[in-house]
Amino acid sequence: MIFDNKITREDFEKSLKLKDLESFTDVQVEQWTKDAKELLEKSTKEELNDIEKSQLEEFMVAAPNLCKVTVVNDDLTKSLMYYRPSQIEWEKSEQGEIMKSRSGIYKDTYENRKLGKVGTQFGITAETEENKED
Repeated sequence: MIFDNKITREDFEKSLKLKDLESFTDVQVEQWTKDAKELLEKSTKEELNDIEKSQLEEFMVAAPNLCKVTVVNDDLTKSLMYYRPSQIEWEKSEQGEIMKSRSGIYKDTYENRKLGKVGTQFGITAETEENKED
């Protein structure tokens, strides 16, 4: 349970699974913000390419939806973490294990609707990878 915007590591990890959330460290969000700031600065000086435009648009849609929480670790140190609803339905192995390194389908979420990604493929499926090897 979150109390005064703090939660134990164990409860945080349980919440991620139960509520189908994805999490980011403060370092990851800081780097993402830094990259977006550089793109914003570049956009005022010169035209961005399509990939950069897409990255900036994704940041502008996704960043406001991140929730921040302080996680109290087992050794009582604190970590600043961010979370949001999972955006991708990941491919699963025959044993039911999530295979994040492979592929998935963008879920029907606010962010994905705004970015026009709902239902599209992310990454390479196991079948596509097998076909490449043949």
